[in-house]
Amino acid sequence: VPFGELRAVSLIALLRMGVHTTHRRRFYKSFVAMPLFEDMAPWNIVFVAGKLAYIDQDTQDKTFDDAVPRAYQTMSALMNYIRTV
Repeated sequence: VPFGELRAVSLIALLRMGVHTTHRRRFYKSFVAMPLFEDMAPWNIVFVAGKLAYIDQDTQDKTFDDAVPRAYQTMSALMNYIRTV
């Protein structure tokens, strides 16, 4: 991974530094509002220019927001199936 100048800090680094509860809540709200990417690991989320951003170069072109409702329905159907069997 080519690195240039430092312009951001990873979410995991911020959380491990023990940021204030107010900031943690703000990060949580920002994180939940982001599109759902394939690799939402905290080291792929950075705080830059006052907001959270996804930085994984390999997967940033595709989101899964449209698949979330279907995934929930699928998990629900499988849980009901398991209870029946």
